[in-house]
Amino acid sequence: IQPPMSYDPPINGWTFTKTGRMFVSTGGSTALYTTIDDGDYWIEQGVFQGILNPTYVACGPRGTVFGTSATLVDTAASALATSWKPLSTAPASGFGDHITFAFNPSAAIVVSGSNGVFYSSDNGDSWTPAIDQEDGKSTYCVAIAPNGYIFEGFNSIFGGPSGLKRSTNAGTTWDAITGGLKSTQVYALAFNWTGYLYAATDSGVFRYVDPVGDVKPVAGTVPSSFALEQSYPNPVASNATIRFSLPAPAPVSLRVYDMAGRELATLATGNYPAGTYNVSFDARGLTSGVYYYQLQAGAFQEARTFVVAP
Repeated sequence: IQPPMSYDPPINGWTFTKTGRMFVSTGGSTALYTTIDDGDYWIEQGVFQGILNPTYVACGPRGTVFGTSATLVDTAASALATSWKPLSTAPASGFGDHITFAFNPSAAIVVSGSNGVFYSSDNGDSWTPAIDQEDGKSTYCVAIAPNGYIFEGFNSIFGGPSGLKRSTNAGTTWDAITGGLKSTQVYALAFNWTGYLYAATDSGVFRYVDPVGDVKPVAGTVPSSFALEQSYPNPVASNATIRFSLPAPAPVSLRVYDMAGRELATLATGNYPAGTYNVSFDARGLTSGVYYYQLQAGAFQEARTFVVAP
């Protein structure tokens, strides 16, 4: 199902939209390709549309497709997605080389191997630098936990330092978390469904010792019934806490939605023992308005609304 090129191209990145479309980016090419029929027919979206060196492509939770050089973003809802919008408010120096994306409900974190990490809370319309200056020439990968914590891996391939850092405040400050790593040359980061962070290094794969703090058990007696409590604070401007209770072990799903029913974030998923739990949720990537969260625990189901303040 290769794109129709005169040679078999290396594929540097791919992404799927919620409508089932697939985008691929090709290395050494100035073309981005999309298919709506699982690869039987491809549509080229290349330099004639202003897409420069699209070596990476990603789809955000709002359905926006980002095609890099990270200078353009697709805002079209059409089947062909031919309308690409320049990121005119990007830093004057651009995002640099080796660009990757990670997403938190509505915000994109753009990673550049040459110019650092940039944070957007408005779907790519504006960007804020989100990295220590001394690491600005070695950023290589990024991942975001369900609670909004940002993890950044970097290595010396671009001439800077190596290591792994964490930000709990949308990139304003960072803490080094390299304890236990045999090597600080980090090449890839990913979360599994239970909240564990995995890091690929040049000395093997490592797992963070604990799930990243999105779901915390609350000490006390086992509750007598299922319950989903109102988030606090409400309205919320940054971080909120949601509490739920299980009288018996149950498969749990806790998700956040906009009022149109579009899923924005998964806060908890998996099998949980009986008890009461607090879940931390970072709402800074959401525009002001009303949203709701829904708990499914076995046969129990309940939803509540919350307000994101301007």
